[in-house]
Amino acid sequence: GAASGYKLSPSLRNNKEFSKALANSDIPQIIERFAENALDHIKHLEGKHPDKTEAKMYPKPNHSGHFFRNKPVGKGSR
Repeated sequence: GAASGYKLSPSLRNNKEFSKALANSDIPQIIERFAENALDHIKHLEGKHPDKTEAKMYPKPNHSGHFFRNKPVGKGSR
């Protein structure tokens, strides 16, 4: 919701070394790109299959109390 697409924490904004690096580098553009990508990803997840997204983000245990995990694939198996 920030005008620039991201907000820095007060501790970062008040850090003199970080502020100096921010003013003299392309860090703001890099952070902006990461923020745009994250927002696009969130919009995609919310719009496409919100029920699947919820299930992946907040898994529920099965009847025995264990969370489902994919079995590791062995080397060379198909």
